[in-house]
Amino acid sequence: MSEKERSKASYETVWATIQEISAMQKETDRMQKETDRMQKETDRMQKETDRMQKENAKQIGGMSKSDGAFAENLFLHSLEKSKTFAGVHFDTVSNHFKRLKKMPDGTRLEDQFDIVMLNDNSVAII
Repeated sequence: MSEKERSKASYETVWATIQEISAMQKETDRMQKETDRMQKETDRMQKETDRMQKENAKQIGGMSKSDGAFAENLFLHSLEKSKTFAGVHFDTVSNHFKRLKKMPDGTRLEDQFDIVMLNDNSVAII
């Protein structure tokens, strides 16, 4: 093979390699765009999932508060009717009993009790 033929073959080989690399680069670019699109969709789905989790937590918290209020009312009405707890009769039944005491160091001590029952000898805090 002559020098001219080798040079021509070399040129054709280089040109074919460049065209192959160019085609591979186009495929890489297409794949990168698809990856970017998929990442955006994943981000959108994650935001929606986060929003749904927050909404579910809010609803579950609301149900818990509602169940707690229901149970508290059930106990309150039962105790108001019987005025008896642990075999002891009480004169008064109060709900949402709050107290605030200022301590000697200036801090405030605040307490709240859902149900308080009183008589001359006993106190029941529920």
